Amino acid sequence: MQSIKEYGAVGDGVTLDQAAIQQAIDACHKGGGGTLYFPAGEYLTGTIRLKSHVILHLGNGAVLKASKQQQHYHYEDHNGREIGFLIMAMEASHIGIVGEGTIHGQGVEEITIAQNILPEYKFRRCTLMITGCQHVQLRGISILYSDYWTVHFKQCQEVVVDGVTIRNNMNRINSDGINPDSCRNVLIANCSITTGDDCIAFKTTEPVSCENIIVHSCFMNTLTYRGIKFGTETFGDFRNILISSCIIHSKGEAIGFFIKDGANADQIQFANIIINQEESQSNPILMDVERRYEDSAMGSIREVLLRDVQINATAPVLLQGCPDAGIENITFLNVSQRMLAHTKQQGRSKPTGTRFRTIRESDTQFASVEAYITAAYVNGLEVSGYRVVLDCGSVQAAPWKLISGHHLRHVRLTNMRLAPLQPVNEEELCEWIECEQVTIERGEIKNDECSN
Repeated sequence: MQSIKEYGAVGDGVTLDQAAIQQAIDACHKGGGGTLYFPAGEYLTGTIRLKSHVILHLGNGAVLKASKQQQHYHYEDHNGREIGFLIMAMEASHIGIVGEGTIHGQGVEEITIAQNILPEYKFRRCTLMITGCQHVQLRGISILYSDYWTVHFKQCQEVVVDGVTIRNNMNRINSDGINPDSCRNVLIANCSITTGDDCIAFKTTEPVSCENIIVHSCFMNTLTYRGIKFGTETFGDFRNILISSCIIHSKGEAIGFFIKDGANADQIQFANIIINQEESQSNPILMDVERRYEDSAMGSIREVLLRDVQINATAPVLLQGCPDAGIENITFLNVSQRMLAHTKQQGRSKPTGTRFRTIRESDTQFASVEAYITAAYVNGLEVSGYRVVLDCGSVQAAPWKLISGHHLRHVRLTNMRLAPLQPVNEEELCEWIECEQVTIERGEIKNDECSN
């Protein structure tokens, strides 16, 4: 292990250490690889490029600090915006950043949607941009105040993110947490992620699949956006993804599927999830399939299991497919949905997951239905052990249907409960509009006691 100071890095927070850090990485790579150690200090830098077999170890008290000067960065045009990269790697293997230290993106100030179009924000800085790499690790470090996306893995394989803390300004738009983009064999575990945008967003910006991913024991917190998001860039498929033992605090959709570009989301599981949306009016769980444009391909959502999920919310669950394609084989198993209030549904539009216009962004047909679960154009829906609890402190009656189905096939409901409520009447609790093969196990829709 070599100290970065052997290559002339100062670490005083004022001197630009970019050249010294890059020289150390280049020398380490040329020598066959190794670990570069950053002792306590503030290392001001612009873009640095990681290379194969090089690990950066940030010691306790070490801060890798992003320069605010655009001339210190490699940057690229992205939809008219200039995006710079603090740490980047391309087609490298066995690379990583580990330790107890910190990467500080210096994105401290708030940036609202309105401010985001101002000229002074045309240049933004992504903290980590890792492209086409294998055997990548981020362990133990903290990443604070990212200016733009915090961690973007694009077409990477064998990735481990373990014990990483991300803390961004919660009012800074585009400060996403971790975005696996067309990646394979990824583990994200034991992380705490607080952002001003989506916490973990699975994307396929190119027609390459995103698959074999585990997210385990993570805490996610975002004011306006999503905890777990699929999309909206969905040009490649999503397969074999497990999210387990996570807590999500979100004002946007806690779990959101936004399939717009022809992708198939298949074999996705959620287990042991807690969703808290006490002050939100967004759907806690949203699955949506549509075309982004008239000529876009149509995708699908298939084989999704949500098991042992606790929801605290004010808005309903919404599953919305399309007549010509849609959602298949969705299972809710042992889900508890605690309603703290009832968000006004009349005139409500379907969330689109993007600030760019889509052809159905004013769609209110199903988003405005008053039901705890609304499902449309789903082929294969199983709901077992689903319990809706009305918070007695704020809700004294059940103004909504338990479930509202539209154009469904192959539906099976077992052991659904609603508390508190007058004696249960199936016709009053459920509605089925142009649905086929609906099975309700008689006597299994039950009335529970009030929850305090």
